[in-house]
Amino acid sequence: MWTARRVRAQNLARLIRRRYVVPVSNPVKHTRKSALYRRCTGQSEQVGRRVPGASLQSALRCLLVIAVATLPACTRQQYADQADRTAYKTLANGRRIATGESNGFDITYRPLVCEQGSPTTAPADGSPGAAASTRPHATTDPAASTGPAASTRPAASTGPAASTGPAGQTSLPGFRVGSKTIRLGAAQPEALALNECLEIAFRNSRALQTRKEQLYSQALALANASRGWDTPLLGGPGKGSALWTRTSKGGPDAEGGVFAQGFTLSQKLRNGGALGLGLALDVLNNLTSLGSTSASSLVSANFTQPLLRGAWGGIAHEGQYRLARDFLISLYEYERYRQELASQIAIAYYGLLRRRDQLANDQANIARLEYTLELTRERVRGGDVSAIQQDQAQQDLLDARSRQTGNQNEYANQLDEFKIRLGLPVLVSVEVDYPGELARLREGGLHPPAVTAEQAMAAALHSRPDVLSRRAAVRDAARDVDLAANDFLPALGLELGVNAPGTPKRDVWAIRTDRTTRSAGVSFDYDLDQTDHRDAYRNAMLAHEQALRDYEEFADSVRLDVLKDLRELDRAQAVHQIQEQSLAVARRRQTLAQLEQSKGQASARDVLEAESALVAAQNATTDALVSYLSTRLSFLSSLGLLEAGPGGLIGERTEAVTFERIVERYDYLQP
Repeated sequence: MWTARRVRAQNLARLIRRRYVVPVSNPVKHTRKSALYRRCTGQSEQVGRRVPGASLQSALRCLLVIAVATLPACTRQQYADQADRTAYKTLANGRRIATGESNGFDITYRPLVCEQGSPTTAPADGSPGAAASTRPHATTDPAASTGPAASTRPAASTGPAASTGPAGQTSLPGFRVGSKTIRLGAAQPEALALNECLEIAFRNSRALQTRKEQLYSQALALANASRGWDTPLLGGPGKGSALWTRTSKGGPDAEGGVFAQGFTLSQKLRNGGALGLGLALDVLNNLTSLGSTSASSLVSANFTQPLLRGAWGGIAHEGQYRLARDFLISLYEYERYRQELASQIAIAYYGLLRRRDQLANDQANIARLEYTLELTRERVRGGDVSAIQQDQAQQDLLDARSRQTGNQNEYANQLDEFKIRLGLPVLVSVEVDYPGELARLREGGLHPPAVTAEQAMAAALHSRPDVLSRRAAVRDAARDVDLAANDFLPALGLELGVNAPGTPKRDVWAIRTDRTTRSAGVSFDYDLDQTDHRDAYRNAMLAHEQALRDYEEFADSVRLDVLKDLRELDRAQAVHQIQEQSLAVARRRQTLAQLEQSKGQASARDVLEAESALVAAQNATTDALVSYLSTRLSFLSSLGLLEAGPGGLIGERTEAVTFERIVERYDYLQP
């Protein structure tokens, strides 16, 4: 940055020399440019005479020179790139400590977007065909990307997808997921499997993108706050001004310009001290000529150290210490959030399968009730049964259609909410893969987690991110007691300094080391009224005791959550086994009731009750299966036994993800 500024200043000086200073060998040009130079500097052709308004022009030129010399050497995009490099470096170092991984982290949002399709053309034989092509799009895998650069993955590309249609027509806007084309407003919705929904969620999820951006901002704040602690901090203000005044009727006139630039190098010490080096440069000009410029400089060094309050014990570094620790905790929370997001998407998908299965059961039930109603009508016409049975069958059919309408509305609302959770437009035409996904879940069966209650409670206390936050809160509360006690001490500080001026008037870089000024001082400050400090100290003690009680209650609640999940798994497994038996009985009863009704041995009421029992058993069986699988996913996620791989694919781990790496650095976080 400073190199670019120096180049600008050199180019500006070279331009002035070329414009106002010429060789004597060309007297005509020399005379013309000398006159131009005198006009620019406020002199007329007669020496000593001023041109009205020329000093104002000189002042404006001086300000222009100052502005050009101090323009920032970086563009907005370059500053953004600098911030990215700083944040990504901080994130990589933090992830290496917190999770043992240092692969890249990218906050660039590259969702699957819907774009207008290309016009379709007809093949040579005149039959409809698709001639539109797909444009590959670079995507970034949130788990396996390497830095801000995106990696290409053709399995999920954006851009206008190929479509079939009459010649000259334009396909609906859409995008591809794997080999499937998803379009807005399509008449036939595209069925998405669970893995495809997870892939979309990890590309489009707005909640995940927000978490990534928050983590990025936290890394940027940590890197900014670390300046001056980890490495010396370079800084210094630059200021300049120019003034021109004229007083009418022979009053005093004034004009002048000044520019000051300071350079500082400061280093903070963990014991509360601070070391600083500085260079100050002042330039003055009366705006009449370049030869009237004078400059001065001053080199200084100083050291400050508190001796009582705020000294020693890392008290001054406490804020930076907490910031770095909380950043590592946030990194671990983000990795666990990816697992939780995958489990939440899967649970929501299971809920849609359950609702979709209810619609299928309702449709099958309505078809059977319509058959029962027609059969009952035939028997009423023949005088075999009372018309009351026909009314009963018709009323049950109407009730079934009403339930189907309500379930269809609930399914549509739940599906639209699921689209938003995935980050898809509400108008996109998708649905769950039914009955394929549900059939695979049923074939997979129920598999209880291979952990005991004691193992599960221990794993939860060593893997849940909120345990880290609660343990850190207990330590901070205890530390706050020490900080409050330190405020009782008087503020006693030591100050040492030395400075040396440059050589006036032009040789400002020749520092006069023989004319140094040394200083040493001690400052003292103490307030006899310590009431505020007393109250703060006592409140800190109470806050520490409360933090201890809160953590004990929190640890018990973690253990209780584990026990509740285990009990719910046992209950759901038992209910599922019972409902499977109930479903077998209901199917046998429904088949027998229809057979006996056709033979005139059963009434319409017997058939209607059997139909109602069958639908209830079908829905209850699916509910028990979905409830068990959802509870199991949530349980494994809370223990760190789920793994969200590339694209959000869910896998089970044999060993839980724990925060032992963070505990190795901060041992007080051990539960």
